[in-house]
Amino acid sequence: MQGLRDRDVFRFCAIPQIMAIGTLALCYNNGEVFHGVVKMRRGLTACVFDECDGMTDLLSWFMSFLQQLQEKALIEVPKSDPTRDDLLELVSSNLQQCEQELQRLKQDQPRKVPMQQRVVDLLLLLFAGIWFHSIWELGQPLVYKTNGSSTGFSAGLLPAEYIGLEKALAFVLLLTAMSRVIFVKVV
Repeated sequence: MQGLRDRDVFRFCAIPQIMAIGTLALCYNNGEVFHGVVKMRRGLTACVFDECDGMTDLLSWFMSFLQQLQEKALIEVPKSDPTRDDLLELVSSNLQQCEQELQRLKQDQPRKVPMQQRVVDLLLLLFAGIWFHSIWELGQPLVYKTNGSSTGFSAGLLPAEYIGLEKALAFVLLLTAMSRVIFVKVV
């Protein structure tokens, strides 16, 4: 599954596997199997279809259904059942593998932010760039007239005696905004 790069192909392969483990968890030690059809609820199925977009989602669903299977085996199945211990061993082994892989994937992936936060970050970058540009006087110097004569004007937000501090703040803000835009992945 990790080799699949196309989202649609991944979903085509992952969703049936999630549905299979979910159905197994639902049918295990369920007497209704002998009286009628046992299916996953439509709402749960819709959640699987809606939320399965990558390996972390696949592993999360697998862990959820494996935990349900484990709870059923621990609570509902008598200790004298010979399949109980084998099932618990297999489920705990698979849960452990899923947890390890999920931790590895979470460490490898950059932090994700919603698209709205990305827009705010871009606006922050734009503001920081404009402020940096005007404070460091990288373009044409801003000019205003006093009593008919033109004088240089700093477009700073702080009083003129703090221009060094303001330049440093503008530089730090610009670097921070650039790093947020570059290094944070969009959801």
